[in-house]
Amino acid sequence: MAPLCRTSAEITIFAPFNPKYNQKPQGAQKSGCWKILLMESVLIIGAAGQLGSELTLALAEIHGGEQVIATDSNPKSLEKFDCCKTQVLDVMDDAAVRRLVKSESVTQIYHLAAVLSATGEKNPLFAWRLNMDSLLSILELSKEENLDKIYGPSSIAVFGPNT
Repeated sequence: MAPLCRTSAEITIFAPFNPKYNQKPQGAQKSGCWKILLMESVLIIGAAGQLGSELTLALAEIHGGEQVIATDSNPKSLEKFDCCKTQVLDVMDDAAVRRLVKSESVTQIYHLAAVLSATGEKNPLFAWRLNMDSLLSILELSKEENLDKIYGPSSIAVFGPNT
């Protein structure tokens, strides 16, 4: 299915203007009812993995490709995404993540970057840094920037062989 080219959702509300998400139409009164554009900016960290590959396509269809930023540490892996914006990003580079969140006015993050158990057992310190420290950094950033949504889905890899 081809991605739906849509960049916003239009709704009618009774609410004050919120500059984080929308622009008040010219001629609109200070309060009352007017149509606004809800602009979500979705950052997917680890977009080229198993979960991210499918999720990125679905989010681009829902929010529009201009509102979705697929990131991964491997530049080659991002070539498969022609439905949205892409950027190389190392999730362990806190400053780079922060710059991207601010420059793109990100409102929600899908944190999918992770080391699976087989690799993690060989290098547990790296696995901890990528899996846990990066999650903590994302959560702190979301609190500081007042982001709307943070998703940190898990996979079957978190369960042991007997579960």
